Amino acid sequence: MNRLRLAGWIVPVLLVPQAVWAQPHVEEQVLGPLLDNFYTGHVVSPRGQRLASLVARADGGVVIVDGVEGPAFDELLSAAFVDVSLPPEINDISVLDEARRILNLHREDTVVFSADGSRYAYACRIGGDAVIVVDGKEFHREPLGPGGLCHLRFSPGGKHVYFVRKPDRGDQGFRLVMDGTPLGASYLQPLPVFSPGDGHYAYVATDLGDPDRHTLIVDGNPAAYSGVRPEFASAGALTTVQVDPQTLKQTLLLDGAPVFTALRVSGVYPDPLGQRLAAVGDMGNQYQQLFIDGTAAGGAALIDAVVWSPDGKHYAALCQSPERTRYVILDGQNGPEFQNITDLAFAPDSSRLVYVGLMDGQLHAVFNNADVMQGAAMMPLKPFFYGPDCKAAFIQGQNLNDLALVMGDEMLGGLRAVKGPAFSPDGTRRAFVHGQINQERPVVDQTEYPSLLVEPLAAPAGGPDQQARYFVFSPDNAHVVFLAASRENPKAMGLFVDGTLIPASNTRIGRVSFTPDSRHLLWTASEKPFQNIYVDGEVVARYDLGSGSQWESNEAMWDMSPEGVFTIMGPVNGQVKRFRITPPAGTSIETMIAGAAGR
Repeated sequence: MNRLRLAGWIVPVLLVPQAVWAQPHVEEQVLGPLLDNFYTGHVVSPRGQRLASLVARADGGVVIVDGVEGPAFDELLSAAFVDVSLPPEINDISVLDEARRILNLHREDTVVFSADGSRYAYACRIGGDAVIVVDGKEFHREPLGPGGLCHLRFSPGGKHVYFVRKPDRGDQGFRLVMDGTPLGASYLQPLPVFSPGDGHYAYVATDLGDPDRHTLIVDGNPAAYSGVRPEFASAGALTTVQVDPQTLKQTLLLDGAPVFTALRVSGVYPDPLGQRLAAVGDMGNQYQQLFIDGTAAGGAALIDAVVWSPDGKHYAALCQSPERTRYVILDGQNGPEFQNITDLAFAPDSSRLVYVGLMDGQLHAVFNNADVMQGAAMMPLKPFFYGPDCKAAFIQGQNLNDLALVMGDEMLGGLRAVKGPAFSPDGTRRAFVHGQINQERPVVDQTEYPSLLVEPLAAPAGGPDQQARYFVFSPDNAHVVFLAASRENPKAMGLFVDGTLIPASNTRIGRVSFTPDSRHLLWTASEKPFQNIYVDGEVVARYDLGSGSQWESNEAMWDMSPEGVFTIMGPVNGQVKRFRITPPAGTSIETMIAGAAGR
């Protein structure tokens, strides 16, 4: 048997033998036909791994969602903007061109999903009617006038479905149709906002005869007070802005009660819990006032934004002085001034504020408006938080070969040209890449592997600051995996799991995922002509490569559930399939490693 000697230890290069392999439970479902153009023929839900296929036929078309055909139609209408002109008679154009025209395949927003992917809707023409189809069934039908429909959407929680009917004539106005019920006319297009949980909605309707006159509509009825720019806070309170018709001054209202008056209400920032409110008022003379819970709390020439801590107890306002320097007001206290400030954020546990300040060509990490770290010319990885106590880490240096990992106030000594850091969930373990281009080697905890060349994992890219991801730790902190090859034999590439080589391929390895119980490891590998799906070192399912990179790069097409079920979709023999893979009880990461190390 072939073995590979690396850094003083011997690693087998065989997978777990089939004799000891326990088959996982794999469910396959055909979602629809594979269409020529992914972007114009398929729509993927943002979550839930659902697929809508837009299938054109000579006499019309259908939408197929998860393998189920919806009602046949004559023309599929765009959900963003509907051109409702009826199609001309077919003359000398080909049937294929007519089919493509019928489906409007070069338009966006043909099928819309709710945020969680559980619901879907689209607009189509059937005869002379515009029909809204929701969850595969006809939901709303009305005569198709020359105006048309637009803005077909779900509310954030998926409870409501709505669209806007465009006017047939200029004197008719727009009408919001909420859950199939047309509401009052508006000169400008009414776009609703929703409270958390979709319990309430609000929008502004403008008068058809005088667009300067408007009515605040809440839950379909005129409110007892006027206001524009409606916005719900997290707890459901409604903020609006009331404009004095004589002075044109603006007053911020909270559920109809005045908070403050200014020349202009420049920004409204409710806290995440919906219990506190920050707002900015333009007071004139190049001065903006910050209000916290209705009380003045300092000001500046310009206040760009206000950020709340997750617990709602702290706030930070990004400000600009008359001299155009930048500073932060943290809980009423001004911080140091910089030429520019970016990446303003609170830690997830609300314990600290961090941002990056630029001064004289040097970038400085700043903590809690007081602790200013030594600057550097480069900071390719801005501060991010890791571990349950939300420690901060970042990478900085004077050039690419000088980049060092900084954790809190500690710089990792002796190592430069660092990138791709990762930490275990409890923050006690770390891994990063060390070395210049084409010499990058992995460092895990205190161990460096000089005989290995580390490679980035393919999709998802989502490391800190969207940098390439090199390492994945298991949820229980016990395991770590990375992709590397031997310097002596670059073709001997594979995933290293807890120091043991599990041969994979010399192509793209991606979607490396531990199950939530940390017992199993799953990944995908581009091994032509297939994209293979591995569980604990064995191929359990595959789909075809060569149908476009979007099947490998779209993160909405795969998911790991809290129960440890891995879901992924891809093309197979002219169809699109969804695989739901439950790892077997008889195998684990330990059996995979033991099967490799024992040979």
